[in-house]
Amino acid sequence: MGRGERPAPTGFDRALLDRRLTELGRRSIDAVARGLHWGYVTSVRNGTLGHPGAKMLPALAAFAEMEPRELFTVTDAELTVCHLRHFRGLSMQETAAAREWSYVAYKAFELGEPLPKRMSTSAAWSRTAKVFEVPEQRMRQAWEASHRAAAGAGVGVAG
Repeated sequence: MGRGERPAPTGFDRALLDRRLTELGRRSIDAVARGLHWGYVTSVRNGTLGHPGAKMLPALAAFAEMEPRELFTVTDAELTVCHLRHFRGLSMQETAAAREWSYVAYKAFELGEPLPKRMSTSAAWSRTAKVFEVPEQRMRQAWEASHRAAAGAGVGVAG
């Protein structure tokens, strides 16, 4: 990941989204009625956009009458912090603010970088899990998956 790049969730199933919207007979007028721009929906469906942005994923999933998690082909063990943030529709800045962390500290957390002590206490894990509305163990597993993914991609993650 280059400097300034944001983590992106892997495993978005564009074909599933396309099939589902086709099955439902969704049209541009339906998208507009739900507050979505049809051009955006089309760009996600045809692959011009690699995946929906965090702020749009919940709305797009609702438009397809699905849960955000259902649009990803990753196993539960492969779910990263980035996935969880996208499922909740939170920006990185919003998530950092909710945890009272700096943007840089949150980004390092999402990338699975080694955690400073203040971010890895039991209380910190519990507060972070609440932001993502998941059990504490799910939060820890997501960070571990983020760590593994970053290490596998050669993203400067130590240890």
